[in-house]
Amino acid sequence: MNRICQTSYGTLEVVLNLAGYKGNSNRQLVHVYRDRFAGTWHDAGIVTSKPSSGGSIIQNLVKTNSQGDGNLEVIVLEDNGRVKHYTRKGATYMDGITHRWQLAGTVNADRHPYYGKIVASEASPIFQCSFPAPESKEYTLETVLVDAIGNAFHYCCYQAFSSLDDTTSYRWVLGSRITTGAVGPVWLYQDSKEDGLKALIPQDKGIFQYSFVDGVWSRVSNIFDGHAFACTFRPNPTLPSRVYVAMKEGGKSIATDMVGKHPLLLSPGGLMSRTALGRGHQTYRGHPVAIVSQFQGTLGYSSNAEAISIQPCGTGWHDTWMVLHWSYLTNGDEWKISGVLLSCVEGIPM
Repeated sequence: MNRICQTSYGTLEVVLNLAGYKGNSNRQLVHVYRDRFAGTWHDAGIVTSKPSSGGSIIQNLVKTNSQGDGNLEVIVLEDNGRVKHYTRKGATYMDGITHRWQLAGTVNADRHPYYGKIVASEASPIFQCSFPAPESKEYTLETVLVDAIGNAFHYCCYQAFSSLDDTTSYRWVLGSRITTGAVGPVWLYQDSKEDGLKALIPQDKGIFQYSFVDGVWSRVSNIFDGHAFACTFRPNPTLPSRVYVAMKEGGKSIATDMVGKHPLLLSPGGLMSRTALGRGHQTYRGHPVAIVSQFQGTLGYSSNAEAISIQPCGTGWHDTWMVLHWSYLTNGDEWKISGVLLSCVEGIPM
C-alpha cells in the first residue's frame, strides 16, 4: 500500500496500521499529517478500527461545489477479504473543524456473474488517472485486487456529485481480470499526465509491466527478474525521463531505473539500505518504504520526492519500530531524513 500523499494545501498525509496506538491494544488504521509550516506531525484521527492490511491514501482530483480541495480517499483490506473505501473532506487543518472519516463503500461488494465472489488477499494502492474515462468523462478511482490463487482484478470507481447536499457518492465496478499468477500486490501508475494507465505485477518469473489501452490489458515487458513489492517514483522533477521502481528484494529495498533496468542503492546507509533486526523483531514481509513524487501531479508545494520508511529500533527482545520521514534532495541526489513520524511503537506498523 502507498501510505503517503501530499495535498493541494501542502500537507503530507499518512495512514498506518498500528497496534497499541493511544493505549488501544487492537490494530487501527491511524491518520496523521505533517504541518507544512512547522514541519511537525499531528494526529488526524482513526480511519477504521478493523484493518487487516496497511492502507493507501490519495487526494481526489475532483471537488464538490463548495470545496476548494478534493476529498481524501483511503482503501484498506478488512475482514473476510473485503476492501473498504473511506473518504474524508479535504480541507486545511487551520479551519478548526474536525473532519471525520466516513465509509464510502466496499470495492468488491458485488458478486460478478462470471468470477463470482471476489475475496481479496492483496489490494493495490488507490490511484486516480489524470484524465477522465472516455465513456463517462469522469475521473475514476482505480485499484487492483489479487485473490488467494493469483487472479489480478482491475476495479474502477465512478463518482457522482449531488448539488442539493454537496456530497459525493461512489460506485465501484469490476472492469476485467488483468492476468493470473500474481504473487503480490499490484502497482498502478502513469508515466505522464497524458499517458495511459499501467500496472506493475509481481509474478513467478519477475515483475511485469502491463498497459491498459482501449479497455484491454496487455503485458508489455519484464521490469525485474525476481518477485518483489514495487512502486514507481521520479526523484528529480528536472529529469522527467528518470522513473524508478522501488522494490524489496532479498530483505533490502532497492531502486531500479526503468530506462536502463540497472539496480542501485539510492543512498547507502540511508532510505534504501537494509536495517538489521534485533532479537525481538519480527520479519517485515511487506514493503517498508512508501514514496510520493511530483510527477503524479499532487505536489503543489515541494519539488522533492517525499517518503516514509518503517525501520526496527532497539536491539533487545521487544518488537519495537520507528517511522521516519525522508526527502530526496535533488541538488545532491540523495535521501535525507526530514523528521520522525513515530519514534517508537510496539509491533510492526503496516
